[in-house]
Amino acid sequence: MTLPPAARVVVPVASRVAWPDRRADAEQVRGASSGTPVVLADRRLGSRGRLRRHADRLGVSIEAEYVLLPTWEHPVFVSDDSSESLRWLVRTLGTVPPHVRRGRLALEAGLRLWLALASAGAPGERLAAGLLTAVAPARIVVGRRR
Repeated sequence: MTLPPAARVVVPVASRVAWPDRRADAEQVRGASSGTPVVLADRRLGSRGRLRRHADRLGVSIEAEYVLLPTWEHPVFVSDDSSESLRWLVRTLGTVPPHVRRGRLALEAGLRLWLALASAGAPGERLAAGLLTAVAPARIVVGRRR
């Protein structure tokens, strides 16, 4: 699977792109020389922790983490994986994409709940930011082989 065009903007040109759950990709990263730019990709829920564990296991020093929103297949935004930038992005541009049919009502309800939490003061804002960084599934980790 290749990177969406929106994600290629933040990836170094000579990077090896790997899906670390695939054995052949993991072996390719392990075999790379020290200093080789590497991009690890995942598009499933829980990808943040999973990519960090894979990076550690494969000997990749993480330089940057990005989230592709709203989905891997249709990324409109590539955001730094930080609660501040994701919070700004959702507050400013948060909407359910027009092509979404299945689960649209649930997504709209979740977005409204998230926006209510984010505007409820410090505790709600921290909870909203934590939820968003935890559930955003499409991610890439940019780093170098140690």
